Amino acid sequence: MMKRTLVAIILISGVMITCDENVEVGDVLYNLKLEEKETPADGQSTIKITVNLNDRSSADRRSVIFATTAGTFTSSSTSKYTAKAEFLDGLLTATATLRAPVSPGKIGISVQPEFDSPIKDFIVSDTIEAVKSSPATIHLEASALGLSGNFLTEVRLEGLLKNDKGKNVSKGAKVAFEDFLQDGTKANGRYRQLQLASSDTSYVTSYYGAPFYPIGTNIKIRVTVLNDVGAKTNVKDSLLLTVNQ
Repeated sequence: MMKRTLVAIILISGVMITCDENVEVGDVLYNLKLEEKETPADGQSTIKITVNLNDRSSADRRSVIFATTAGTFTSSSTSKYTAKAEFLDGLLTATATLRAPVSPGKIGISVQPEFDSPIKDFIVSDTIEAVKSSPATIHLEASALGLSGNFLTEVRLEGLLKNDKGKNVSKGAKVAFEDFLQDGTKANGRYRQLQLASSDTSYVTSYYGAPFYPIGTNIKIRVTVLNDVGAKTNVKDSLLLTVNQ
């Protein structure tokens, strides 16, 4: 055991004086911990990740590379982050924080020393499950509440979707826009550049123009979240536009 520990120390310090292939990964990196094993795919939730290094590693060889297959690290805003280990509660510990992706699926997390070993790769890994973040609310806004009839002007519509925790929803949540006159009949307006699936920032958008109506006519715009099979849900919001010229 003493020999294996010594070899590990030599490897992580970047000095090769042996080619012993029996060195274990645990002699270099160990105790990879994930704060959570599951996270909503909302692009906002974060998970703390820690790993321990051999406590005899030389001071200039204590950096490790965290990597993820989805999401980004908060300190680098990329899928990789290099962190230097520090002593924490007597253990040499490297820490990273992962920001969740916007799409559901399995997230692969790996950590390895920054300095390559000529013998073999020393990598520890684990997985996190990113689960769908579903809409619980949607808030509809318009760039203006008045517009010209006969399609002379347009307003921009934006719907912001949130889950039951008040955070963003997963990318791809579907909605439907509708327009009505005060008597409930279709207003038959024109939509342009429709984005009916939520973006990675949890928005749906469209431009809207009204046909010819008398000044003072109110048009109700409603946006409704659709379920996985395209049926309307009870998650909706609306606003009134007025033909003002």
